[in-house]
Amino acid sequence: RHFINVYLIIKSMRPRIEDLYKAYDTWDEQWLTDSLHPEHVHLDDYGMKDRDQLIELWPSVRAENNDFTRDRVTLIDNAELSAFSFTHFAETGLEKHTHCLLKKDGMYWRTMIHRQPLGDD
Repeated sequence: RHFINVYLIIKSMRPRIEDLYKAYDTWDEQWLTDSLHPEHVHLDDYGMKDRDQLIELWPSVRAENNDFTRDRVTLIDNAELSAFSFTHFAETGLEKHTHCLLKKDGMYWRTMIHRQPLGDD
């Protein structure tokens, strides 16, 4: 019985942040697409996009060669929410990117990205 309860808790936490990291680090667009809820909405410092609009942006995001591992920190990962941050060298200097991903039905339902300038470190 204990094993079944643990299994159900782990299953309800999907997708796991470790899987998201692997998809970002290898740029697995199929996994990223499959992890998005049909009602997905993405919000960042530049605007709001629905699921299809976000997927259309991925080739340009990949071309930026972001290093999602630089100073990466897991902030939370549970059944409702995954959040992490990392630093990125942008044209304007060093930035801290924070990604928050709300889950629904075992998929990412809402995502939000915030970019915070840190200076020229």
